[in-house]
Amino acid sequence: MKADIVQIDEMHLSVPGLSQEAANMLGRDVVRRVSNNLPEKIRSNRLASLGVQVSIPQGTPTEQLAEMIADKICKSLI
Repeated sequence: MKADIVQIDEMHLSVPGLSQEAANMLGRDVVRRVSNNLPEKIRSNRLASLGVQVSIPQGTPTEQLAEMIADKICKSLI
């Protein structure tokens, strides 16, 4: 994998109340944010799996959801 690419083969998010379209958009936003924020020294690493849990207050805007999830993923990899 090239250092400028982040590849996520499979991601499962459980967010009650989101439509399928909104969930797909959230997933794409999370991947984009992880790709933009992941330190370069980590990009060449390959992981079989990574499990993270994020507690998010009810009513949090979707954009903020993506930011919080991506941040948690990036911090878990460092």
